[in-house]
Amino acid sequence: MIASLRLQEKVPYIAAWSAEEIGSPRVVRRGAGIGYANERPRDRDAFGVLWRRVTNRPGRGRPEYGQVHFLRQRRAMGGLRCQVCGGSTAREVTRDGVLFLLGRDEYEHAPWPAPIHTTHPPLCLPCAGTSTQVCPHLRDHYVALRARAPRLYGVNGISYLPGRQGPKRFGAETLSFEDPRVRWMEAAQLVVRLETYTLVDLEAELARTPQSPALSA
Repeated sequence: MIASLRLQEKVPYIAAWSAEEIGSPRVVRRGAGIGYANERPRDRDAFGVLWRRVTNRPGRGRPEYGQVHFLRQRRAMGGLRCQVCGGSTAREVTRDGVLFLLGRDEYEHAPWPAPIHTTHPPLCLPCAGTSTQVCPHLRDHYVALRARAPRLYGVNGISYLPGRQGPKRFGAETLSFEDPRVRWMEAAQLVVRLETYTLVDLEAELARTPQSPALSA
């Protein structure tokens, strides 16, 4: 969603910057899963899942519009912060819930009323309006919905398998926090489950609310 999202050279909150480096610590067997050889407490979340390391230097270097920053995506999703401006979406919650934008293909893969699992954090209304105008992924190909009680579901990342000489990479996938295999996951993005949601008319909502785009690094 963030690819090519630009307005006056400002950058979406969850976009990565070229000065931010992805770490490559050695992955080792640890208990019933994996860990880092030089693991630190902040390498795991509250569910005990291991997360990929990345430095946090927004605004330094060049914006990488096609890349999501692991930590900021996690903060946005976990705190229901706008993926574009980074602000709280709580002040704009309606009786139908928090606003999310999905690519039409993503929505139609598992259409209403099936639960939706997504790595795309919510948006505030002004940023949603901007996104549908300037993001090629969304322009004329999006579904707007509001979800009540979005639930943390799991993570997307790289799974590992046991190996004679240590854990070996299996591939990218999404696993729930309840799946025992999540202990073998090196997470990159947080996933939420949208169970109770309502399709909304974004243009109608925008027409009723003064817009003030708030893109920030």
